[in-house]
Amino acid sequence: MDALTTNILNWYDLYRKVYDNGLNASSEERTHSVEIDGEIRTFQAGYTMNEYTPWMKNAHNKLGDVLLGSSVSEYLNRADVRTALNIPTSTPVWETCNSKTLTYTVGTKGSIWIYPILKAANLKLLFYSGDTDGAVTTYGTRQWIKNSLKWDIKTATTPWFVDNQFEGEVTRYEGLDFATVHGVGHMSPQWKRF
Repeated sequence: MDALTTNILNWYDLYRKVYDNGLNASSEERTHSVEIDGEIRTFQAGYTMNEYTPWMKNAHNKLGDVLLGSSVSEYLNRADVRTALNIPTSTPVWETCNSKTLTYTVGTKGSIWIYPILKAANLKLLFYSGDTDGAVTTYGTRQWIKNSLKWDIKTATTPWFVDNQFEGEVTRYEGLDFATVHGVGHMSPQWKRF
């Protein structure tokens, strides 16, 4: 299996090409800078698969060195974009899944404890999942809702459409709605905007 997936499979969107932007994780070109309120601040452009999902390091193979999403880092750190989004100048530069600022811990409980509290507060909850995500699969999320939350289904799975085009499915549970987004993976809002 490794021979079939090394360097060609994007685990975050199984049908999406892996774009490396001509850069890799060891490239000095990865360090970018922006002037904010007269101060020069640096940031790392993009992320590697190892940085994005370090718990999947055995599946990454050589793709761990490919740099993804550098254009997003560039865009969100532009002065005009920060101003348009009302980001205070005291807010640090934006980096995706930076291992210098994020600490990943694998735990067996996760955040399961919060869902009964949210349900009791009668809050509307929405889970969504791109149906081509190989890292956090739709099937896995469905099983998590079924086996961990054990919430009853209020409305069976039904398709949803935009402009008469199939865009996914929705299942309504007692306490949350679970929607799939068809044809995209992990970063559904980035890759398929409506």
